[in-house]
Amino acid sequence: MIRILFTIIAGVLLGGVVHLVSVLALPRIATQDAYSRLTPMTKLNAVTARAAPIVLSSLSLSLGSGVHALLGRREDGVALVLDVMAARSPRRAESAT
Repeated sequence: MIRILFTIIAGVLLGGVVHLVSVLALPRIATQDAYSRLTPMTKLNAVTARAAPIVLSSLSLSLGSGVHALLGRREDGVALVLDVMAARSPRRAESAT
């Protein structure tokens, strides 16, 4: 009985040591960390905008009753249209209802 208990305690301690060593060693051996992924798109010691702001020049939209879907990419301004309709982004012209 003592032998089984000793084996279980030794296994738990060995597992804890292996876990601790692997967690502490992982940042040193990782190749795809945040710093290496952001280095190509940013300048060192500078503030960098990740994406240019989206501006919709003129938009006329009339939606009837029912369910509608706006399709497109971020560059197409779909997220901006939804933000204006939800009153999360300021609008510069007439109204959005």
